[in-house]
Amino acid sequence: MESLIKTITQKTALGNYVFGPCRRTVIKSSLCGTEKMSPLSIGRRKIVDNEAMKNLGDLKLSVKEARRVYVLEKLCSGEKTNQEAAQDLKLSVRQIQRIKQAFRLKAHEALVHGNKGRKPVHALSEELKNLIAQKAEGDYKGTSCQHMAELLEREESIKVSAKSILRIMKERGTESVCSHKAPRKRLRRARRPRLGELLQIDASPFDWLSNETMLSLHGAIDDATGTVVALWLEETERLDGYFHVLRLTLENYGIPQAIYSDAHTIFFSPLGAKTSLEDDFEGRSVPLTQFGKALDTLGIQAIKAGSPQAKGRIERLWRTLQLRLPVELRLAGITTIEEANIFLTKFAKELSERFGVVPSSAENAFLPAPSGDILRYVLCTRENRVVAGGSVISWKSKKWMAEGKGGNKKLLRKGAKVEVLTLLDKSFAIAYAGEFYPLREIAENERLEAAQKKEATKVAAAPKSKAHIPAKDHPWRRGFSPKVVSAKPALQTDAVVG
Repeated sequence: MESLIKTITQKTALGNYVFGPCRRTVIKSSLCGTEKMSPLSIGRRKIVDNEAMKNLGDLKLSVKEARRVYVLEKLCSGEKTNQEAAQDLKLSVRQIQRIKQAFRLKAHEALVHGNKGRKPVHALSEELKNLIAQKAEGDYKGTSCQHMAELLEREESIKVSAKSILRIMKERGTESVCSHKAPRKRLRRARRPRLGELLQIDASPFDWLSNETMLSLHGAIDDATGTVVALWLEETERLDGYFHVLRLTLENYGIPQAIYSDAHTIFFSPLGAKTSLEDDFEGRSVPLTQFGKALDTLGIQAIKAGSPQAKGRIERLWRTLQLRLPVELRLAGITTIEEANIFLTKFAKELSERFGVVPSSAENAFLPAPSGDILRYVLCTRENRVVAGGSVISWKSKKWMAEGKGGNKKLLRKGAKVEVLTLLDKSFAIAYAGEFYPLREIAENERLEAAQKKEATKVAAAPKSKAHIPAKDHPWRRGFSPKVVSAKPALQTDAVVG
């Protein structure tokens, strides 16, 4: 058979676009999402325009079927073997032989499913649809779809499902009293067997201080025992709140194996495949967030929950806390966030003793946590910078310097890559060559003094210029003796006068 066109053209409202590497002219329908190919004769085919295709009747082929056309044409013309065609279409050789035989008999019609375009046998007739729509707007108006199905079966001897009635009412624009979806059925997940094997973490906005101000309570609960490992209150859901929850967990329990959270951008980056060279080297398909970097440093696995029901343990905790915590804070006379955070440490332990359960395994999955001096450099935000001349770092439109021992300036190699850290106490530091150094802003007067000192050092170090004294035999010391230039005689030419 003859290959017609070496591109597929997608017909849209924007014009014609090359659609793929297939070898057939196909028009993609914007309504049904299918491609149309003219059903021409089996022997020799020719290209027709869109209007001709519409007039002759269109044979609808999907993109997958259109690719089969190209491969089968090559196969039937002898340019491909059965084995090569099977590899191209990801089918077995036996299937290729069967399709090739049908393709030789029916051409492109053999690739279309036999039921395509046919009305299902069990489809409702238009007369029945009209009757149901008439009843929904007349005698049975105001009834639910399930009640209407029961009435139709009892009064009209018509058996039709409630979902079919709802679909017909939506097609005709008739409102239904009960059109909500049934609750999705979910499988209950068993608890993890060990304490510290999985922590569920989240935040809940609520009027926790009973002063008509919405605040966000950050918390974490153990999946195996229901122990409330940490609670922390902030003005909004933010990174610092989760850092404090993680800090309290590490200080009081240790390092958990995994943390279960929602898809908030604090936990998972929305950038998709925009990874850095470091991410590619580590084998990560998505970049890490600031919280994700801290988890990666501590060796904690981050697991994304697909729905709120998946982390239902902490969702139920928020319901309990919304009923109990505001009353406890009011009775304790607490009105500020700082006072509430101090109170929450004791309250979390009491809540765990009241509602906690015994795990199925007595083994503790928490690992020992680093010391506080190390944790302060782990639970922080990190930004990469390059050292400029004079051991100066440009960051936040300002100039900074690292402080070494005794508060002296730490000398850094020009062009070296460093990480600027913003700690939980809002102080700054840098990570350089495996060490951490405090970071201090360079004031404008310090910068001017440093520039002046550098310029003065250059001037002092420059050697003083001395007058050059020529040697005794230097040509400059020789006397001037003008050279006598003999005048050349003028050329004499004989003029011939004719």
